[in-house]
Amino acid sequence: MLSGRETVVSAADLAFNRLKTFRDVVGSGANPDSPELADAIHAYGTVLRELRHAMRHGEPRLETDISN
Repeated sequence: MLSGRETVVSAADLAFNRLKTFRDVVGSGANPDSPELADAIHAYGTVLRELRHAMRHGEPRLETDISN
């Protein structure tokens, strides 16, 4: 169970998914200079900034079950 403000829950879920994508790109043996790796790094960095912003600025709390 993930508990927090709706914006935080959404941003955290998206960040987790972008991290998995990054992991998959690295795991596929992508060249460090490849566009795929650069895109994955950029996408993950973007959602991390959004997550930090969401965590610092309040909205009502939301609870959602992410155990699936």
